[in-house]
Amino acid sequence: YIEVWKKATSHSARRSFASNFLELGVPVGILRAITGHSTEKAFFAYVDIDPMDRYLDTFFDIVEANGM
Repeated sequence: YIEVWKKATSHSARRSFASNFLELGVPVGILRAITGHSTEKAFFAYVDIDPMDRYLDTFFDIVEANGM
């Protein structure tokens, strides 16, 4: 058994930051600059979010905003 606080690292906090702020809508380019990832592929491999979910959310936001 490992206590939860022993599993928390600066790396896990960094990944959580990037994942949470991506979910809040912060642009990928900004988060890539903060985390130091040179490509979207590397960034999306790093965060705990499926990129397709993000693109689908954006698509449905556009559809809704245009009354479709």
